[in-house]
Amino acid sequence: MKLAAWILLGLAGLLAHAVDYGSLARPKRPDLDRISVRLGSLERVEDVVFDLAVLGELPPEEHLFRRYRDERGHEGLVYIAYFLRGKRWSGRPHPVDVCFLSQGWENRHKVLLDTPQGAQVWVQDFEREGRNIRVLHWLQRPGDPPRMGLFSSFGARLGRFTNLRQDVASIYFEFDAEAAPPDDELAAIADQLVRELEQLWK
Repeated sequence: MKLAAWILLGLAGLLAHAVDYGSLARPKRPDLDRISVRLGSLERVEDVVFDLAVLGELPPEEHLFRRYRDERGHEGLVYIAYFLRGKRWSGRPHPVDVCFLSQGWENRHKVLLDTPQGAQVWVQDFEREGRNIRVLHWLQRPGDPPRMGLFSSFGARLGRFTNLRQDVASIYFEFDAEAAPPDDELAAIADQLVRELEQLWK
């Protein structure tokens, strides 16, 4: 009986190790250049060029950084970072809150936004030196529409074998607070991008 228990424990450990390192369900890099030039009410203006050194010692395997403009002429930025293996304890990826707070921004308001297709994303207001920004952000894994409930997310990931993949994308949009789209537009933008990412890494 004890031997059987040890065997089961060992097999569980091997399974966890195989899942953790992507041996059972291999990741697939998304071609982020295929993200639409139009996301909801936003239209692409340009790709933003920046020094890759700012991504740190553990940069994402793929990234996209673009400027978008809405129909009212208001501009915002979108950044997508894709990691082959997402490990929160290692900073791959780190929570968006940590990034902004470490740069001196103060968190003024944070709300969970439900999208029409059932995803959940964060909308957060930050302030620094008199400037106010609004940030739309979420983490997304293959086959798992972003939801903040631990058990609902875990249950969804058990539904398909490919959901054992360890790759993850971190997405955020940044706007000046007074120029940010209203929440219903943000929800539609998030829904479209969630669907596009899911298609890209199938």
